[in-house]
Formats: sequence, structure tokens, C-alpha cells
Amino acid sequence: MVYQYTEGRTKSLKEMSDQEFDRMMRELNGKSKPMPATETKPNPEQESMNTMRMKIFSLCRQMGYIYGFSEAEKNMNQAVVYALVERNGYLKPKKLNSYTAQELVKLVSQFEHWKKNNNKAEAAKVVAKLKEELGL
Repeated sequence: MVYQYTEGRTKSLKEMSDQEFDRMMRELNGKSKPMPATETKPNPEQESMNTMRMKIFSLCRQMGYIYGFSEAEKNMNQAVVYALVERNGYLKPKKLNSYTAQELVKLVSQFEHWKKNNNKAEAAKVVAKLKEELGL
């Protein structure tokens, strides 16, 4: 069901946007017309794009930009990664979920390069500044 309401972007309820979740809940509660059923078979391109986005999160974790696994930490981590991509991605100020499959390949390469040249002390400063700006 989540896959249907996120147009194939994710199968995880935790990764749904607020708007996607609200629409799903309104329809489940009978307050709006149900969304037509879509094919539940994963779109290979979307799956590939989701894998590349997860790779970016993994690289950020390895570099020390994000940490922890609690719900609050996951929300904070998502905000940090989204801000990093938007401010430092090679197509800035583009949002992570707006990158095409071809663009994501280049973005993952950019993050891999950052990891290769990672300075954990510098990463801690960047994260502290981002958290302050985001009010986290």
C-alpha cells in the first residue's frame, strides 16, 4: 500500500512524506476517494534510484555525518543528508529526491570521493553547523 501512495518510491511507511501519509490516511478513513490500485511489482529504475539514495545515507554514516538508529535520530539524519545534498551536491540546490537516475550515479560518485578524502573533525563541524541552521 505504501508503495502505491509513494508512486513506487518506497515500501517503507517511515520513508513516506507527510503529504503521502496524510492522503493515505484520509482515504483509509473514507474521507476522500481511494487511489486506483497500481501494479505492486517494483519499477526497476525506481528500485535502482532508491538503492543509490540509500548508498548516500550509508556513505554519510561512514563519514560521521549521521549516526544513531532511534526514530528521532533517523529524522535528524534525513534532514542532515537532505541539507548536505541540497547545499553541496553537484547540482545544488537540487533536492535528493529530484535527482534522476543518471544524476544519482554522479552524486553517489561525489559522496564516494568525499569519503575517500574524509576528515571526521571537519565532518563534525559541518554537521554541527547544519543542525544549528535546521534547528535540530
